Amino acid sequence: MTINPAHAPITSRSTLTAFWQNVLGASRPQGRSLWLAFHDENGRVHKALTQIDGLALRPDADAVANLALVVSSIAEESPDITGALVLLERGGTSGASPFEESRADALTVALEGYLRWPVMVAAPGKLAEVPLWTSAA
Repeated sequence: MTINPAHAPITSRSTLTAFWQNVLGASRPQGRSLWLAFHDENGRVHKALTQIDGLALRPDADAVANLALVVSSIAEESPDITGALVLLERGGTSGASPFEESRADALTVALEGYLRWPVMVAAPGKLAEVPLWTSAA
């Protein structure tokens, strides 16, 4: 998927929310997905966006470590990329569940140095920041 290059740089939580709202449009989350985007030091989002579908309910340590390896490899190969943006998407009730909180914690620790913005969760009727547990707060 490509991103509208005219989108405002991510410089605040409100521009982060607006970015993800633009990506998701009016779609209703169905399954469990992880969205990943990359930005430069000025918050400009790069054109490539990745969606990983079919996430397990609980975060798998190997999957989290592999995602961290992918992010660091992409950042090393593209000197203009300085950070990543992560959105967890799921159907069901609105807001973050303990499963998103657990996954966000694991991702925040694994992607340390690449996440300058909070992990977000999109559930029916709600787009919100995922609260972190003490390990990554």
